[in-house]
Amino acid sequence: MNKIAMPAMTAYLETPAAEAALRGVAERMPWPALDMHKGGLATAARVAGRTGGARSIIAELGTMTGEGAEEALRALAEAEVSVVLLGERDDVATYRRMIQAGARDYLVLPVTAPELAAALNRPVGQPSDPAAKGRVIGVTSVRGGGGASFVAANLAWIAQARMHRQALLLDLDLGFGTQAVDFDSDPTPGLIEALLDPERVDDTYLAATLATPGDGLRLYSAEGPMGRDVDELLEGAPALIERLKAQSDAVLVDLPREAALAHPEIVAALDDLVILLSPGLAVARGYTRLAQRLAKSAPEVTLHPVLSQVRTDAGLTRKELSAALGEKIERLIPQQSRALARAAIAGRPLAAREPRNPAVREVTRLAGDLLGAPQRAKRGWYGLAR
Repeated sequence: MNKIAMPAMTAYLETPAAEAALRGVAERMPWPALDMHKGGLATAARVAGRTGGARSIIAELGTMTGEGAEEALRALAEAEVSVVLLGERDDVATYRRMIQAGARDYLVLPVTAPELAAALNRPVGQPSDPAAKGRVIGVTSVRGGGGASFVAANLAWIAQARMHRQALLLDLDLGFGTQAVDFDSDPTPGLIEALLDPERVDDTYLAATLATPGDGLRLYSAEGPMGRDVDELLEGAPALIERLKAQSDAVLVDLPREAALAHPEIVAALDDLVILLSPGLAVARGYTRLAQRLAKSAPEVTLHPVLSQVRTDAGLTRKELSAALGEKIERLIPQQSRALARAAIAGRPLAAREPRNPAVREVTRLAGDLLGAPQRAKRGWYGLAR
């Protein structure tokens, strides 16, 4: 069989560490040659966009300022040059600025060969979508037992297994959370350390402390240590969410209503908040008060009221509850106690066991509302699988 001809990889680097990492990657990639130049991103912006030049490059940020780097990336993007950027600045703000300016990815030095290979293996022709990348969705309920944990778990599983997002489920019920048990997984004590010191959270820390209960989904779920104030731990949640957002396509947060009220800064770190309502007038009044409070403390967050029949309460219909709230309720999660019991015994989300279950179908539609159309699993650069 004839080998497919592959283009040489072109890189603009400044440090020996970056050069060493790239040479390690070259051993696992089907490049006929590795064309390395001195000068970093600044040099790349001057020469890489010329007619007939490389269409995909690796560049080192070096000493360029943020504005200078953004201008260079925009110029390269206009010239249809795809850039994987390397740099020493390890913060979420820099990552977002570089991605939004046009970088395919931004990796912090010292970078390992596997990290760089993974970045190069991302699909060609998919520019960064800040609205979808790192979307954070919280799920809570106005009244306990409303099904928030069920919805959060199944949204996370659907995002990962069905929609092909890199999803992470964060259980912030540190006192009585059940996500680890529901997924038949060991608790993750690394979550407590991450809340105490969010700055230490990086790829290596996540790989060592996250549970992987199956289908590629990642999970943080732990019981707060006895004798420690849970509110003190939750103070680190917004910073942790920012770290997780930079490492994931979708972060699903199982958020107890008490935490949402006591820590509005957590809600402010979300993009969307799904609020489960049981069919009762008292719950409708509670939702109205909650929505008014969040409009002041977290005005940028989009609220999604969802009727849940896990609790029966007064048995109001979706139309009646919509009228009481003064806004339309798009989704209704039907009561499925027997199916939920079977899933709990199996230690699997209901969406994995019974994809045609009525409750699963509604959660799947809700996932589409929040995350858009499912992505296809594509082959990456130079034909390597993702």
